Amino acid sequence: MKRELFDNVKLIVKADNTAIDRSGCLSGILAISVGAITGNPTASELSITITHADAEDGTFKPVTDSMIGLEEYPSKDGVLNKIAIKVDDQLAINLDLVGCKQYIKITPSIKFTGGTSPAASNASYALVLGDPSVSPV
Repeated sequence: MKRELFDNVKLIVKADNTAIDRSGCLSGILAISVGAITGNPTASELSITITHADAEDGTFKPVTDSMIGLEEYPSKDGVLNKIAIKVDDQLAINLDLVGCKQYIKITPSIKFTGGTSPAASNASYALVLGDPSVSPV
């Protein structure tokens, strides 16, 4: 039997703080890529805030499910554990969305320590939603 991957996943590219309708999708993979880091910081870390609501224009609140980032990146109050990053890092984070409401927002932010006006270029992400309860998505 042929697997129908494209009928069973939903791809969202660079949806920073945009409401994402996860209707029927129980999990996802969050892929993050960080480009050049300038300003010579001594350390760089990524934090990812995940909020959810029942409506696209609703009041988004932090996801309280501590396992949204599974065992690799457990969360507290909707923020996945801080992740040390460096130039050209590409992360893939498995998300368990079972405890989330229909709409989610993902807001990554990079914090720097030291350096002179540090910044990251080309920091972007994509979210692939999967595990549909009904197929095709």
